[in-house]
Amino acid sequence: VGGDGGTLSKLDAGAAGWAKAGDSGTKQRLFGGAIGGGTRLAVGWWGTVTVSKNDGAWRLAKGVELVNIEDVIHDGDRFLAVGKAGKVGLSADGETWAFHDSGTTAWLKHITTGDGVYVAVGTRGTVVTSADGTKWTERDTLTPNGLESVAFGNGRFVAVGFKGTIFYSDDGRRWITAKSGTKEWLNDVTFGGGMFVAVGANGTLLTSLDGKAWLRRSSGTETSLGGVAFGDRRFII
Repeated sequence: VGGDGGTLSKLDAGAAGWAKAGDSGTKQRLFGGAIGGGTRLAVGWWGTVTVSKNDGAWRLAKGVELVNIEDVIHDGDRFLAVGKAGKVGLSADGETWAFHDSGTTAWLKHITTGDGVYVAVGTRGTVVTSADGTKWTERDTLTPNGLESVAFGNGRFVAVGFKGTIFYSDDGRRWITAKSGTKEWLNDVTFGGGMFVAVGANGTLLTSLDGKAWLRRSSGTETSLGGVAFGDRRFII
């Protein structure tokens, strides 16, 4: 997990609490992270990419385009990152990056992949899709509301964002509105254990088995929830 001032934290399996994950080598705010091929990666503003190979020390990747990077994933073969002005970056090793235009100038906030399709979402209700990560097509969601996050599970994409906005799609091309039952800002969504979980402002916590019908749950807090992840058979918010 990354944060302000280049902070990196980790929660090892079986550990009782969080611990510092080493010196990231930067003071820039870090927004997203991914693991693949023995490489750990965290990304942030001003083209910040910090890399750790085989659990070794973190070091900054050099020569990265000065893009505010919001999110990064590993698709099994390479890293893909998204950010400001619709930029999409690709890297085989996490250190050498090539950035492409996605066909939109919107700020892309999150990216995921499923069933051979990449989907990225962002401001102004933006959704772009790609089959190869380099050529992108903008899709129509019929909303001006910003989208903050997108997840894939059980053959379905789900995107969430401003004013309780939730959309779902079975192919990434056609998007359908789902009723979230809230007007709160939804910051993140993930899939795990057979369900989607979305979190947001004022402690908002929603769950869905299919991405269409959503239930509001008690999170036990009114603090805004910024992210949710699934691993080791549990959700972490």
